[in-house]
Amino acid sequence: MRIALLEDEAPARRQVVRLLAQLRPSWTVDAELETVAEARAYFDRATPDLVLADIRLSDGDALSLFEAQPVRAPVVFITAYDGYVLQALEHLSVDYLLKPVDLQAFERALSKVERLAEHFGAKWAEARALVGPTPRERVLVRHKGGVKALAVRDVAFFRADDKLTLCVTTDGAEYVVDRTLGQLEGELGARFFRLGRGFLAQVSAVVGFRSGGRGRLEVQLRPEPSERVLVSQESAAAFRAWLDR
Repeated sequence: MRIALLEDEAPARRQVVRLLAQLRPSWTVDAELETVAEARAYFDRATPDLVLADIRLSDGDALSLFEAQPVRAPVVFITAYDGYVLQALEHLSVDYLLKPVDLQAFERALSKVERLAEHFGAKWAEARALVGPTPRERVLVRHKGGVKALAVRDVAFFRADDKLTLCVTTDGAEYVVDRTLGQLEGELGARFFRLGRGFLAQVSAVVGFRSGGRGRLEVQLRPEPSERVLVSQESAAAFRAWLDR
């Protein structure tokens, strides 16, 4: 399962990722989206298997987003607001959970998603194959006052640098990309994994990992970045599963 997580509060994101790692370690959070704008850009280019969404995001609400841009995936709403159940049912809602998320309630919601997938079986997979996006093969970067097209296979990782997104190639060159990590995450497919808040790395760039303390993993990348690359305790299981497939 590839999951899009729409949540603007970091503690809530961490809790959902931790519960997923505990209950479904093989499922992958494909994108963590904090705003309606990020989610809109993601759904323009990607079709996840499941959407986990808060009702209210920092720049609007998910219900308005889904009305303007219907998603082709089941949605589990996770929110602090109990007054939107009827509206949520209009948008492929599988379940409606209230914060703080209860482990058993979350398990029931995930089981519902699995039963849907089993019930529709090959027809669902065939439909998703027809509408699902092809991961991008090139990325446009700034270069010498213009724009250069880089092959994604030549990209080691993307990293956030203040308000910029930098593309680092396998030979160590750096370029500015006019996209956020969240947008790129939805466009590059399963070859890339979000390492903390600041890195999005291609699997071929991961040399290995070791303990980073407090349940975290410290990831070694090639080329080697100047700062430590840490995967949170909540994302560690998903990272291991991604690297081991």
